[in-house]
Amino acid sequence: MELRHFLRLLWRRRRLLFWVFAPIFFSLAVLALIAEPQYVATAKVFLGHSPNKASLLAQLTLDATTQNAATLTEAERDSYEALANTALVLRPLVDEEHLTRKRKSLQILELVPFVRGIIDNSWPRFGRRDLTYEELSNRSLVHTVFPRPYIKAAMAEDADLLEFTALAESMDKAITLANAAARSFMARETAMRREECRAMAQAAANALPRARADYEKRLAIESAVRRREKAVDLSQEAEEIVTRYFLLAGDRDANRLALLKARAMADNVAAQLSRRPEMHKATATKQLSNDITALKMTLRDLYLDLAGAKTRLTAAHPAVKEIEAKIALAKGLLKNEELKVFGSETASMDQTFRFLHERLAAYTADRAGYKAQDAAYATLLAELDKTVQAYPGRTAAVALASAQAEAAQTFLLSLNQLHTAADLGQHLNLSLARMAQPASMPDKIDEYRSPRLSFMLALGVALGVFLALAAALVAEYVDAAATRPGALATAGSARLPTIPLGEAEARTQSLRRLREALFPESGTDPHRLLVTAPGREAAEASRELALGLATALARSGRRTVLADTALGNDALAALAGIAPTPGLADVLAGETSLEAAIAPRGQKELFLLPPGTPPASPEDADRLLDGPRLDAALTRLSKAYDVVILCAAPVADSGDALRLARSADAVLLAVTPGRTPRPVLAEGAARLQTASGGATRVVYCDAPETASSHLRKCKALYDRIARKTGARGEIL
Repeated sequence: MELRHFLRLLWRRRRLLFWVFAPIFFSLAVLALIAEPQYVATAKVFLGHSPNKASLLAQLTLDATTQNAATLTEAERDSYEALANTALVLRPLVDEEHLTRKRKSLQILELVPFVRGIIDNSWPRFGRRDLTYEELSNRSLVHTVFPRPYIKAAMAEDADLLEFTALAESMDKAITLANAAARSFMARETAMRREECRAMAQAAANALPRARADYEKRLAIESAVRRREKAVDLSQEAEEIVTRYFLLAGDRDANRLALLKARAMADNVAAQLSRRPEMHKATATKQLSNDITALKMTLRDLYLDLAGAKTRLTAAHPAVKEIEAKIALAKGLLKNEELKVFGSETASMDQTFRFLHERLAAYTADRAGYKAQDAAYATLLAELDKTVQAYPGRTAAVALASAQAEAAQTFLLSLNQLHTAADLGQHLNLSLARMAQPASMPDKIDEYRSPRLSFMLALGVALGVFLALAAALVAEYVDAAATRPGALATAGSARLPTIPLGEAEARTQSLRRLREALFPESGTDPHRLLVTAPGREAAEASRELALGLATALARSGRRTVLADTALGNDALAALAGIAPTPGLADVLAGETSLEAAIAPRGQKELFLLPPGTPPASPEDADRLLDGPRLDAALTRLSKAYDVVILCAAPVADSGDALRLARSADAVLLAVTPGRTPRPVLAEGAARLQTASGGATRVVYCDAPETASSHLRKCKALYDRIARKTGARGEIL
């Protein structure tokens, strides 16, 4: 679309643009002025791995590799952000800070000027109620009109900083909320670490008596065997088998420690979820899940294959790597099944439940993997035990007893270390979070005010302009009206010069150009011109076109008569300033002569044949125009005048134009831009072309509403009232 066409479109749709832009702009401006202001404060918490805590955390957590990393992983960032927005962190703020909110009825009342200040100063507790965790952590568009305290935690994009953003009715309150939320998060993160250490210490303490008893039993067996059988040297093959047994036993014991950690972590999370109804629903469904059972069996078989492959192949062998990849895939599928169970059985959108059940699903998948691996180690150790038994009795007994005692000792030492570390962790601050930047009073408070007037005005301008332009383009697209001169040339129709009827000088010159286009110096001049409109919306434009063209022809010296064939409608006579007199209807009815009905216009060589006395009914008007006297009258007019201009009713309203088109030398179709529908224009032009047998010329009549056009309408209306009431007067 060219720029000039776009600007013309905007001018044509200026009213629509205004009525779309103005409500949006002024609504946002008024909202910024009368809405209760809120202030924004931000506290920042740094999350980082401490070298002093890394060694202890590596012994306690399942994933020890992340503890030595310089920055947080994406999984850790997501976990900390989810934890910061849970009820575990934010709900204590509601009770500690005694948070309240104003009722919506009071906030509506406070939109009245000065009411908010009076209530806040005189009755600060009036119309308030306790704030809930859901209201504190959720925000919507309604929050702009009905503000309330709000807190949101989010990780910074380029740093391991957790930002707590608080909105409140005063800057002091916002600072207090932001700092309190940061402290609550650090306290909760520390408490979670200690709860994990407590659960780990409890699990290790429960396993220690059994491990100690097993070690003492194995040690006693080894001593008894050595006393009975005496120690002997083993062959090289026997030493390799015993070494393999010892290594597998060590791997089994390490796996048992990991299984112990996974069970402790899962039990700790499950205890937090045990009081929630969603957990009970999900647990019942999980017990009936065949997919989870099948995946656990698959894990057991894969770990058995892996352990067997490691006894024959190196850790870097492709076969070993392939089995490890399958194990990782199976554990991922198991975790997804756990999430599916916990997620599909509840409609809860609580972030606390989502955070906890994701952790539980991960620990459950790890526990299943370690349990399957433990079963695989037990199978392999049993096979090695049978192999050792194949050697001579003394050799097998001493070697097996020594390996079993050493493995039991190693497991007992590892379990003791785990218990000591977990017990120590309960009394240490293992939190990774520390306050980096507490919220404080800014230098320019207005920059932290919401909503800001400048921002709302800019938003109103941007949103208003966008929606106004969109509305204008949509209206232009769906509007069936012809808008540009180029779009008016229908099939078989020619477009003549545009007539700006609202401007006197431009209108006169355009009518002169139209006259020269219709009556060139060489060629046959048309004696009869029919001027009409395709629809009622362009009827006034067609009358102004007919009168203006007749005036232009008379000024050129041509003897011109303008006949108004719209019987019963004296709008053309009123436009020409002629009082109602007998006219064409009286001539066709035989009540007056043609010469007596023609009235001079005042302009030399210009005459007007008014419509005359209105017929009693539309049927009578049709009968007069369809009768033979019309052709005779037109023939006499053609002989007496150089040019006869016939102004007919619109094509869509009457068949008069089609009747007159058969006897006209040229047909002019007046069209008003932006108002004449394209289908109506095309249909009218096609009908006139069929009736006249020649091309229909389309005239683009750009007629804006001006003061003069309004005055003419008022004068015509006054004349009609005066004729009916008999009043006399004059409108200037």
